[in-house]
Amino acid sequence: MHRGIIVYIVIIIIIAAVAYYETGFRSVLTQNTSTIIPSNNPHSTTTTITGSKSTTTLIPFVSSCSNVTLTSRLLNASTSVQCQWAGGLLGVWVASGPSASEHLTVLGADGKLYVNQTASYCQPTFFQNFTAPKQRYQVTLTTSGDVSSSCLSTWAYGIINTTTNPPQNKVYTNVYNGNFSSGTYAGWNATGPGFGTAPFNITYGNSKQCYLGQPWSGYTGNYFATTYNCGLTNAAGNITSSPFIVNGTKPFLNFKLISPADANIYITILSNGKRAITAYYNTYNYSASTNPASTFQNASIPLATLSGKPVQVRVVAQELKKQTFIAAGDFALSNKPKQQQGIITNLTFNQS
Repeated sequence: MHRGIIVYIVIIIIIAAVAYYETGFRSVLTQNTSTIIPSNNPHSTTTTITGSKSTTTLIPFVSSCSNVTLTSRLLNASTSVQCQWAGGLLGVWVASGPSASEHLTVLGADGKLYVNQTASYCQPTFFQNFTAPKQRYQVTLTTSGDVSSSCLSTWAYGIINTTTNPPQNKVYTNVYNGNFSSGTYAGWNATGPGFGTAPFNITYGNSKQCYLGQPWSGYTGNYFATTYNCGLTNAAGNITSSPFIVNGTKPFLNFKLISPADANIYITILSNGKRAITAYYNTYNYSASTNPASTFQNASIPLATLSGKPVQVRVVAQELKKQTFIAAGDFALSNKPKQQQGIITNLTFNQS
């Protein structure tokens, strides 16, 4: 009798333990979503739990870290994936999309956080390279903040791959890497030696007195494209952006510029690979500049005639003389022009 009661009690305890393990006797989530730890099972299924404020998604295991893409179009949402890597260099691309910012982490099985970054780049932008040893990694993309009214992209991205080149055959909704914030010419094609192998670092240039007259000023970013090379004889060349669609509500291309009057220095807009608009500038004309050779001015090109079409911007410098150079950056579409008066010397619209 007593033995039968004991067996009965043991069975009840086992059933209760299993029930707690499966459900935890926990209440249904009604507010925020807790973090989901990815399964080690390579065939695990996608799980989405939605609360009133956030969403956390677990994506099935991805075979290699050489080609991982996380996307999200939700605010205050988190998406994770696991991948395996044999060891070596990996590149990180990010985009905040419609959210105010994105946060990307890459956590190794060794417990080390190899990537922990936050940015508000609207379009996919190269962020950094990092060396990853052989092991499994968890990649997590989190979006946060309110909707960004200035970004036309509807997706946030977190991309891990083995290249510093942007996706091929892609047309963007704004000038890709327009402020060269990655410190590279990612998304741009450089022809000839004139612009070097990477954008100019304004902080480094000023610290090393690599400028004409006075330090660089009037620029809002950390890197810009230029043929200036610290006073030595300059080489010719050009750089061309990735294609982007001219938005009818933002028909102006605004940017920062330093350029003397020179027939061999200009900015051109390409449509179907042909020159559609060409602009020549002399930023030295602005009399308020205390040092025109290193002071950036606001410049703008109207693109309304190309509305809805894919175009490219090209910065051209040919047959340069000593201490004659061009510097440009901060390219972005806008709903209104922002240009210093008197700096444009010629604007030509070519018939297509």
